[in-house]
Formats: sequence, C-alpha cells, structure tokens
Amino acid sequence: MMSRLEGRAALVTGSSRGIGRGIALALARAGADVAVHYHQNESAGREALAEVRATGRNSVLVQADASDFKQISAAVDEAAEALGKLDIVVANGANALVGSFFDDDAVEVFESIVHTHLFGYFYTAKAAEHHLRKHARSDIIFISSNASQQFWADEWAYCTAKNGINALCKCISKDANRHGMRVNCIGPSVTDTELARKAFEGVIDMDDPETLKHVPYGRFIQPSDIGNMAVFLCSDEAWLVNGQVILVDWGVTPGSVLNYVPYDKFRGN
Repeated sequence: MMSRLEGRAALVTGSSRGIGRGIALALARAGADVAVHYHQNESAGREALAEVRATGRNSVLVQADASDFKQISAAVDEAAEALGKLDIVVANGANALVGSFFDDDAVEVFESIVHTHLFGYFYTAKAAEHHLRKHARSDIIFISSNASQQFWADEWAYCTAKNGINALCKCISKDANRHGMRVNCIGPSVTDTELARKAFEGVIDMDDPETLKHVPYGRFIQPSDIGNMAVFLCSDEAWLVNGQVILVDWGVTPGSVLNYVPYDKFRGN
C-alpha cells in the first residue's frame, strides 16, 4: 500500500531537535523525502539527518538563519534542488524569552521573539512559494502555540508573535487556495522538548510519576504527536482543511497543564 506522503518532498525548519525533529521524522515515516534544517547546532542537525535517512527516505541537511530572508531563500533552493522538488514546507523554530513588558530589556526580547517566529516563518513561506506553486497539491504549516490564546503577562512578546503567525496563516490561505496550497497552523501546548524542560526546570518534573498522574491522558505531548498532526494536514484526508489553527493541547486551552500538575513554584500569571 502506498504511504500517505509518498512522492512528496518537505523542508522542516528548526528540525535539528524538538518539535521540528519530530515533524521531520513523522513526514519521512509517512513516505516524504525531507530536508533537515538547522541554524547553529550542526551536530544535532546531523543526528536528525541520520534518523531521517534511517527511515529509508532521501534527506539533505541545510543551514540558515531563518530570520534572514537571503539565508533562508538559499537554504530553500538548496533543499528543492537536492530533493528534486519541494511541495511541503513546515516553518518551525522557537525561542522562549519571558519577562515583563516593563523590563529594561523588553525591546531586545520583543525583537528576538518576533524575528525568530513571525519574520522567520514569513520569510520561509515566501522563499518557498515559487517552488510550491509548481505542484497541484502543496502545503505550508506554521508551528504556532496555544499561548496565542492564553495572554499570560510574561509571554507578552511570544503571544504577540504567535498571534501574528495565526493571522498570517488565515490571510494567505485565502490566496493560496488558488494555487492548490493548504496553509495551516498547529498550536501545541507544553511539549516534551529540551526547550520545555529548560523552561520548566524547578517548576515541574516532567518525568515524575506523581506529576504524570495529573497530566491529562497521563503523558506530556511528544514531538511525534505534532508530527502526526503535520502528516494528517499534508495528506489527502485533509484536502479541505485550509486556514486553520489546530490546537494539540489535551483540550486545556486557554488554561495550562500547570493548572493540573503539582509544582513547586509558578511564574505568577
């Protein structure tokens, strides 16, 4: 039986680790060839590349700062040339700086978050669109967050950027449908990644059985869960799904998993 994404070719930005890595692997296991992208951590990128190739799919490693349009454009073109085409692009990548709007470094925090998320995602999609328009079916997926609906004080910059991504998705999807493209967002809640573990260090122990007793369905979201949603959105089963922000969040939004689990301290939201 033909795999769900056989014959497709994808680029996943920020796929050297975390959610991006989970998406790259899920797409490959579903039959797509996948370009793995990294910004700074080449060794992690090569590890992810090896994992994708172990699925039997063609893969290539590309490097770029996605918040620089010239760099990400070159990486997109490199991926398309190496894979023979490009008909799936997943814009992923994160930095999670928190703090108050009234902090002295608020300007630096805002610029860093918005350039990584909103500008980086727009640049990735724009750099890829001429490749995507060559095909009868193509997909753009932005990785958003359920934080876009939580409006926590210390995530003011992150929440603003993710809401911008949601709006970008909904707006360009209405043009993209003329070209056979689907443009959708996936909005995860707390996912078990290196970034999340660092952010919640000292707040919750993600491995503690007592913690997991209180987590809905008994486990934290895994990168593979986000990957499985990406596979669905790129598959023929989702051929009418366009311009949507789909939360993968246990159904807790606008709350947080922190409302469910024991913790030693909280950030004061």
